[in-house]
Amino acid sequence: MLDLILLIIFSFSLHNLAVKRGLRPQRWVVNFVLSYIILNVGIVILLWFLLGKEVFTNPDKIHKLLPFLPVSIAAEVLLYILFRYLLKRQYIASSDVVNGFNDENDEPPQKDLSYFR
Repeated sequence: MLDLILLIIFSFSLHNLAVKRGLRPQRWVVNFVLSYIILNVGIVILLWFLLGKEVFTNPDKIHKLLPFLPVSIAAEVLLYILFRYLLKRQYIASSDVVNGFNDENDEPPQKDLSYFR
């Protein structure tokens, strides 16, 4: 349950940061959520190979999984830090600038006056 709450909070945070930077937020949020799902599937497959298939089906052996429960939360936090770092370092191309403004300067874009030459 805590995983889902953190996933929602981190997705909103990445969405707001992408909007602030003038980038498309859907790309960043979808990539974050898909990366988290793929990472969790990888963790389950790794535990399946390490501990055996019966750990997930036998209630008596489920206690072997308890030390690995915080791994998913830690992986989600590290994945959020990675995506936030990549988003902050993302180069803002002129086609990605929203309404002609970007973060470097809050001045309107210069008009093209080349036809007066």
